[in-house]
Amino acid sequence: MKTGAALRILVPLAALFLSACASAPSCPPGLAAGSAIDLYFGRGVPGGREVTDAQWRDFVDQVLIREFPDGSTTFDASGTWFSTRQNRTISERSAMVSVIVPDARQAAPKVERLIAEYKARFAQDSVLRAERAVCFAF
Repeated sequence: MKTGAALRILVPLAALFLSACASAPSCPPGLAAGSAIDLYFGRGVPGGREVTDAQWRDFVDQVLIREFPDGSTTFDASGTWFSTRQNRTISERSAMVSVIVPDARQAAPKVERLIAEYKARFAQDSVLRAERAVCFAF
C-alpha cells in the first residue's frame, strides 16, 4: 500500500480511537462524568527490603491525604513484573490507590507529585498509573 493511501486510512482511524479515549461517558441522571485514577505502588525496595506497613501509612497520611483530601481508596495487592536488568519475573507486595476526580487533567499535577514523592522516598523506578472515564456520585 502506498504511503498516501495508508495515511488516508490510518489518520481517521487514529482520530476515532483518540476521541473515544478522550470523550466523557454519557452518565445517567444523578451521576456526573469524571475519571478514576488507579495507581499501583510496588512495595519492594532495592536490596531485598520492603516498604513496611508503618512507612506506607506515613506516606498515605503525609502525602496521599495532602494531595487528595476529598478521599481515596487503598487496597493491598500483589504484583508481578519482568525485570530486564535481572532477566527474571519479580513478584512483590503492592498497594493500589484509586481516586475518583471530576477532571483528570486538573488532578494530574497532584498525581505526579504523589508518584514523584513515592519514587524518591522508597527508591522506586516507577509507579503504574491507569485512568478511565467513569460516572460517579457522592
